[in-house]
Amino acid sequence: MVKRIVIASAAAAALLMISAPARAHHSANAEFETQKEFTISGTLTKLENVNPHSWWYVDVKGADGKVTSWKLESLSPSGLIRQGLKVKTDLKIGDTYSYRISPAWKDPEGIKLGFFGGYFYNFERVNAFGCTQTALNPFICVPPISSSVLGITQDTTWNAVRVGFNGEWRFGGGWRAGLDLAWVPWAWLSANDTHWLRPFSAPEEGTSFSNVQIEALLGYQFTNGISVAVGGRYWRIDSSFGQSTIEGSTQTIALNSQRWGGFLQASWTTVPLISSD
Repeated sequence: MVKRIVIASAAAAALLMISAPARAHHSANAEFETQKEFTISGTLTKLENVNPHSWWYVDVKGADGKVTSWKLESLSPSGLIRQGLKVKTDLKIGDTYSYRISPAWKDPEGIKLGFFGGYFYNFERVNAFGCTQTALNPFICVPPISSSVLGITQDTTWNAVRVGFNGEWRFGGGWRAGLDLAWVPWAWLSANDTHWLRPFSAPEEGTSFSNVQIEALLGYQFTNGISVAVGGRYWRIDSSFGQSTIEGSTQTIALNSQRWGGFLQASWTTVPLISSD
């Protein structure tokens, strides 16, 4: 007996399918022919109910008795719940269901590329404590100021426009490699350099052109809902056309910010996966 239609997506051999509802973070129309839609029926053999998209594995028997294995891509766990589907209680491994699907433009088992544009905002505050004279000026930090005393606060705000592409490569039955590369064609700086002990405050402003932001990761998705990944990121943004006003006097400055480092990432789906028990 065939159960009620389940909103899902599918891939047979090298063909990816997905249902018509909108995707969480990119357009379904960009990757799938959503104007084309048909229904298949098959036995649900496995379900990976994970973020950002769930993966369904279905065996479909043809008229000649030959079984074709389909891999279906669908909404996230929360997206399925919003569609009225509770996988823990509504589905069972080994049962037969119908799936409303649309063909994909590209093969999901290979490389996926996407393009994006957006706005970037970053605020940073750096405090400096204490002061010790290391040169010969007898009027600054003589005698030395304790490291417990706040001396300088630098507030820096960057606003920027970003355009770039992201890519994902799925391979090896659970591995995925991802890359986000953004070009920052224009950024503007708004900052303030406050010297608490003198005291004075120097506003800083400027513009920037042609910076870069990069993030890459390598991860593995286990069938029990656990996903782990290791990655790294680097971004640079600078202001070569800046100026600072100190006590009424304006001077040219060049200010840049760079960030780099590695990270570990792990996730576990909050909606239990279906087992055959």
